[in-house]
Amino acid sequence: MPIEVKVLFARAVAKGDEEGELIMVLQEVGGTRRVGLQLLERIRLEIAAAYFGVSRRRPGVHEAWANTIRQSGIELVKVLIHKIEEGPILHCALGFKTGNRIWTVDAEATDGFALALHLKVPIMFTEEVFETMRTFDDSNAQKNHEEVDEKLHIFEVTHPDVPKA
Repeated sequence: MPIEVKVLFARAVAKGDEEGELIMVLQEVGGTRRVGLQLLERIRLEIAAAYFGVSRRRPGVHEAWANTIRQSGIELVKVLIHKIEEGPILHCALGFKTGNRIWTVDAEATDGFALALHLKVPIMFTEEVFETMRTFDDSNAQKNHEEVDEKLHIFEVTHPDVPKA
């Protein structure tokens, strides 16, 4: 059964540092398990804009796609991260519905995260992928989760017009 995650943001800091790199954190809804994702700055800014409900002067690609989906009468009903490959490369299935027709489109996970935030759709992971993400690093080595968690200063900031995930 897939698990739902909520998006948070965190600063990964070493002991004694004032500020660290901003990363996106996916935390299990109703649980304590979480995964930190380091993203390219352009992608991180797109996802943060969706998270905080901030529109730019001109819509970014994810905001434009979300507007297209809204205006077309198509409904995004699911974002499911269902496979992981070395890298890590995450495979995402976007589930769409219009009338009685339901179909799935393959997408990059970061596109799925941004669209889910723009369209207020839950982000789901398969149990296997979420657990693999919790233990994945560049060398595929196991990490001590308590030590990793101590280095993450997690914060959740909400925009007044955006419901909490």
